Amino acid sequence: QTPPSGPSRRAITLAAGGVVLILVVALAASRLTRPDVLPNLMLAGQQVGGMTRAELESSVAKLRAERSTDMVTAELQNSRRSATNATIGFEIDAEATVEAAWRRGRQANPLAALTDHLRASFGAITVEPVRRIDDAKVDRWVDGTVTALQAPPVEGTVRFRGVEVRRRDPRPGTRPQAETLRSGTVEAL
Repeated sequence: QTPPSGPSRRAITLAAGGVVLILVVALAASRLTRPDVLPNLMLAGQQVGGMTRAELESSVAKLRAERSTDMVTAELQNSRRSATNATIGFEIDAEATVEAAWRRGRQANPLAALTDHLRASFGAITVEPVRRIDDAKVDRWVDGTVTALQAPPVEGTVRFRGVEVRRRDPRPGTRPQAETLRSGTVEAL
């Protein structure tokens, strides 16, 4: 018999196992020694990669304050009603958002963590802020907006002033649909 040519199955298995072991050790070392957010991490369009936890918390607090004053406007014909996100019942959960960004690359699942590290090395990772919406506040705003934007119907009339005829054409009343307004509001938030 002739000896088999090429590396044996055992040698290939040992080499693959060695590569996996090196990756796991490198990942564990990276997770334990990284004092900051993964590089190339984007939070709501802002670069937060490389920030310390304190810097990340400050950045999220600033984002939360900015987003709470953003305006949402509902408009029907010539009427409009506006309110801030905070008034409507929207806010960013700062603690959960910080945790979501900080956790990237530090997951308990080593494959997910390794994937995040590789993605951060070759591109950006996007993390969305964790939102909280107070449904009761949204419903109150929708009810108030429906009332504020509704227009009663106008009856048609004809008036005579001497030989002059004044005509007023009829118009149907308008009222925004509460469900359309609610879904549009939540989408805008």
